[in-house]
Amino acid sequence: LPVLPNGIDLAEAYEWQHQVTRVVSPEGIDGIKAGVTAEGVQKYLGLEHALIASLYKDSKRSSGDSFAYVEGRLIESEVALRLDAEGNPLSIAPALEVVAVRFASSDQMNASNLVLCNLGADLFVVGDFVPWDPAYSDLPIRLYHDETLVNETAIDASLNGPKEGGKWICSEARLRGFNWTEDTVFMMGSCGKVAPVERGRYRGDYGALGQVELEIT
Repeated sequence: LPVLPNGIDLAEAYEWQHQVTRVVSPEGIDGIKAGVTAEGVQKYLGLEHALIASLYKDSKRSSGDSFAYVEGRLIESEVALRLDAEGNPLSIAPALEVVAVRFASSDQMNASNLVLCNLGADLFVVGDFVPWDPAYSDLPIRLYHDETLVNETAIDASLNGPKEGGKWICSEARLRGFNWTEDTVFMMGSCGKVAPVERGRYRGDYGALGQVELEIT
């Protein structure tokens, strides 16, 4: 990333984020994502809640697709939702997100700059959506890299699960000037460990919810 300006508060950063998104993705966005959902990271950044950003329309891929390796990317196990106007889940799918946040220097790492760079939005893969059922609230998640387990957690590990997370992200999106429809994909943030992307095949196993895969070549 280029050197970003200092002294920008979150409200201004979100205004700039929307402008950046319009330049990077003039055809629009395909979703809204949460990030910085871990309490320890929030405390380090001086935050009391998570942050949100846009998912670029041309960044969505299908399960099983292949991507070229790029140094510095990270992979996250996530949950994708479609929500009604109040943030209640309508449908749910397993998802993986690849993010890239490479600041020009370590002192550039702060909450406003994370917002400015759209929380490192890069690529995302969403599995098959199924109608929401409260039984999906605490399913296990396992992420494998070439069949080696690299993350084991649960769906409620981020934003207290889909039910609470859906309401929070809708409320925050409304506050920050985002628009959405029932077709908008909402990503609930990283569940469990964030892993460096390496070459090979990644498989997210979400139990009864199904699986999602991608390959790094």
